[in-house]
Amino acid sequence: MENKTGYLREYLHKHGVKPSSIRMVVLDYLLSRRTHPTAEEVYGALCQELPAVSRASIYNTLELFCQKGIVKTVPTDGRETRYDADRSFHGHFECEVCGKIYDFRIDSDNVDLRELEGFVVREKDIYCRGLCPQCHSDQ
Repeated sequence: MENKTGYLREYLHKHGVKPSSIRMVVLDYLLSRRTHPTAEEVYGALCQELPAVSRASIYNTLELFCQKGIVKTVPTDGRETRYDADRSFHGHFECEVCGKIYDFRIDSDNVDLRELEGFVVREKDIYCRGLCPQCHSDQ
């Protein structure tokens, strides 16, 4: 457990964030689950572990993590903000039926950005919507 705590502390320090117990618990939650949770889902999961945690603490922590580049928001159809601690270049697929978001690998060297010559690209997001295999087979 101490190794994990040390890793979380170092990770936060590396990103310019002062470690606190709530920040470390939120970070651990995001790094250990690749479910692209909403702030409410994070709150719901962690309030059982930390009964004194407030919604505001969760929302503020997620906002800070976004500002510091620890997590990014996942582009979705706009219904809700979802968070992703995987900062590698990858795409997201959202199922229109069950709402799950799946990661998929993308070869960043083969993304054609020639039409953006003269632009400064700071971030690339690939987002697809449709039916996941389970929901497709149910129809």
